[in-house]
Parts: sequence; structure tokens; C-alpha cells
Amino acid sequence: MRKKENHSPKRARGDFSSYMRALSPRSAFDHPNVEAWQAAGRATLLAALGVSALQYYFLHVYVEILSLPAVTVFT
Repeated sequence: MRKKENHSPKRARGDFSSYMRALSPRSAFDHPNVEAWQAAGRATLLAALGVSALQYYFLHVYVEILSLPAVTVFT
């Protein structure tokens, strides 16, 4: 004969609550790599800001150089 399995209501309730906990939605900020990815994102945005500032500066200087009047040395 088969041995009767002992399932107490307390254990079944505990299994159900752990099952529901596993199914419950979690925040994305609970993941351990979130802080590293946020820091990488901030660093990327700061680098993009720096590059765009330098690009604006060099473009401004280039336009200023092109707008200078011609200088004739020997006439």
C-alpha cells in the first residue's frame, strides 16, 4: 500500500504564501545591478553633454574665424 502523505494546513498555507510572494510584482530598483547601470547612464549623459559643449565651442570659433574680414598684406 501507498504511504499516506502528511499535508498539514499550516504547511500548505506557508507554501501558498511563498508562492504568492514569488509571483508578486517587484520593483526594478530591487535588482542588484540597477545602481551600476544608473551610474553608467549618468556618466554617458555627462560625456554626451561635454562632447556637445565642445562641439558648440569649436563650431562657434570656426564661424568667428570665417567671418573675419580678409587681410591684405602686400598691395
